[in-house]
Parts: sequence; structure tokens; C-alpha cells
Amino acid sequence: MPERTQQQQPPIMLEAGEGRVLEALGMQVVVKASREASGGSVGIVEMLMPPGEGPPMHIHRSEEEAIRVLEGRFRFWCGDRVWDGGEGATVLLPRGIPHTFQAIGDAPARLLGIVTPGGFEGFFVQCDARKLRLPEDAAALRALAAELDFDITGPKPTVPRGTRTC
Repeated sequence: MPERTQQQQPPIMLEAGEGRVLEALGMQVVVKASREASGGSVGIVEMLMPPGEGPPMHIHRSEEEAIRVLEGRFRFWCGDRVWDGGEGATVLLPRGIPHTFQAIGDAPARLLGIVTPGGFEGFFVQCDARKLRLPEDAAALRALAAELDFDITGPKPTVPRGTRTC
């Protein structure tokens, strides 16, 4: 068996509510595991968003994004598919395909996002640090996305408040 040369990373163990809390694009984002803490392998974030909020349409060039809905309901767009998922739903959004998601219904919704390899969570860190907002900071957000190897390809889709199904 070949010897592993990569340095072993310590485990990351957090209670509910622990992590680095950020405000980004109308969402509360809690970084649970960063690229640095995971040795580059993964970034994990918990996101809480009010109804109608979510990221703009985007494409990851280098990462796979897995999402687990923790509470509430979300609408997911990936390529030509649109799908609604509630608590317990799991979605894999492959690299290279335009995608987004949005909280739907009348209550805030929460999800756990896992991106591999890690690094994408840095987008939320920078949004918080620079206080970037949509639509007024769209050009700065597109430039930041390009630095982090993904593209913002469009605005957030519009879902009427209270919408529950496709």
C-alpha cells in the first residue's frame, strides 16, 4: 500500500448553533467546516433564509454541491429541472450545470450545504466582510465568483410568496 503524504486533519465537531456566523445576500450562513480546517477536502455551511431568498443562478466549475433540507421547503433549479423539496430532502447539484435554490412557503427555511472540494464557503465570508448586496453589487459579486472558480449566470428566480409546489 502506498504511504499517504497528506497531513492528517483533526476532526471537526460542532454543536448546533456553533460555527462562524455570517450575513450574506439576505441569508444567515454558518460555516461549519472550511477548506482550511478540512485540508481542502470539503466546505460545509448551514444556511437560514427567509421566504423568497436564495443565491443567484450560478455554475460551479470545480465543485459538487450536495444539499440536505433541515427545515422548511426549497425550490431547486438545476439545468432544465425544477423541483420542490421539504425537510429531509437531499439534492446533488453537479459541477458545470447552472443551478440555484430558494426558500418557498411562508416560513424561513434552513439547509446544510456540502461542497467538495472546499473553498466555496469563502464566497460567503467575503460577501459578509465586504457587505455585498444584490442587485446593487452585482458586478463585484460576479468578479468575486470568478476569483473562486464559479460563475454567476443570472438573477435569483422569482417564486411568489407562499408557493408550495411546481
